[in-house]
Amino acid sequence: DERRQADFINEHFYTFYSNNYYQAVALGEQALSIAERQNMHSVKALTLKNIGVVHYLKGDYEKALTHYQRSLDLYESQKDLVGEGNVLREMANYFKKTGQHDKALVNLEKAIQLCTEARDTSCITASLDIRGVVFLELGKLDEAEANFTKELALLERTGDQNGLSYTFDNLAAVAPERGRFEQAFQLLERSQDIRQRL
Repeated sequence: DERRQADFINEHFYTFYSNNYYQAVALGEQALSIAERQNMHSVKALTLKNIGVVHYLKGDYEKALTHYQRSLDLYESQKDLVGEGNVLREMANYFKKTGQHDKALVNLEKAIQLCTEARDTSCITASLDIRGVVFLELGKLDEAEANFTKELALLERTGDQNGLSYTFDNLAAVAPERGRFEQAFQLLERSQDIRQRL
């Protein structure tokens, strides 16, 4: 059944990408074609986002942005707040990578608002994480630390161990900038401890 095929491609998209960029894009285009034929708007939006991420990871940033925008337009038309938030977060990654930090922060603020409205903790924490990294890159340590601390509290509440390990890493990057080398070491140890258990 075509619908299941399109869903399967999206569920395993990053596995395909890790094996072969061109295969991932080809399979994404196949899922996109199915979604268009079957009038599956949410699958089409997700597929466009996924293809955009693959282009981003490959370094083809303009193609990534084009796919993100098409995905965002579809999610907005469906009033899918989490979908919008996730795409805005990916767009913010693009803007961060290309040195457009102000645009990244605007997208992340909107993503956090949408994800909060939808009560999607995963979307919120991922957006807080990227926003913290943007602040860190800008040398705004107070803002970076505040974002990572808020993210940490949400991740501890949900028990997301993988997310916690990355957040400890990010907090460890802030600590030496404030002269807290022992704290940085402790945070890195906590991160490593989690990764060894995963």
